[in-house]
Amino acid sequence: STGVSKAISLVLPHLGPKITGLAIRVPTPNVSLVDLSLSFKKVVSKASVQHALKDASKHAFKGIVSIDEERLVSSDFISSPFSAIVIDDQIMTIGEKNAKVLAWYDNEMGYSERLIDMAQYIAQN
Repeated sequence: STGVSKAISLVLPHLGPKITGLAIRVPTPNVSLVDLSLSFKKVVSKASVQHALKDASKHAFKGIVSIDEERLVSSDFISSPFSAIVIDDQIMTIGEKNAKVLAWYDNEMGYSERLIDMAQYIAQN
């Protein structure tokens, strides 16, 4: 069982019911796959979702979100510091205003990295 959808809505409350997801345990001790279902007010394309995620990984969520363009497997993400490694070629749109995004994450390392980020933020503010 996972609390990924609940955690996302707590961290990003403005998304509320607009986002759902589930995490799939894979045969590695620490890595999971999250399956996000997204609803948009505007029409989106696969390319626009990919562009937005790539932009976020380079700017607003740099060091938190990464893009996998190499078709890696679950064991490749063990000890990854990212909270989400989006599988670029598995982004898909459903209809005109919905998208599905798959992303890997290391349950332990990503969490630890975000704790460090929070401690640094608190220390600076």
